[in-house]
Amino acid sequence: MKTVELQKTIFRIGNLLQCSFGQLGAMIIKEQLSSGDGNLDIMIPGIKVTVVFMVVRINNFVDYSDCLKAHITEFLNKIVSIMHRSADRWGG
Repeated sequence: MKTVELQKTIFRIGNLLQCSFGQLGAMIIKEQLSSGDGNLDIMIPGIKVTVVFMVVRINNFVDYSDCLKAHITEFLNKIVSIMHRSADRWGG
């Protein structure tokens, strides 16, 4: 029973780390954990990535937030989903 709880806790911590650091951070954490010696090596060579930053301004956001209340996150997720699909479709 305690093993199951420990596994759940480790899984939750892993999910939180991935949410916090994103996909690239998850790869770095995976490399650190896979070494097996338990030491943190901050001198692991990095990888070069190309990123695109997008900024969206939602006019009257406070009004939307007041109207949608608990559903504001769903609204924002839909907007971000559209942005990601557009970036993928048009190559960034």
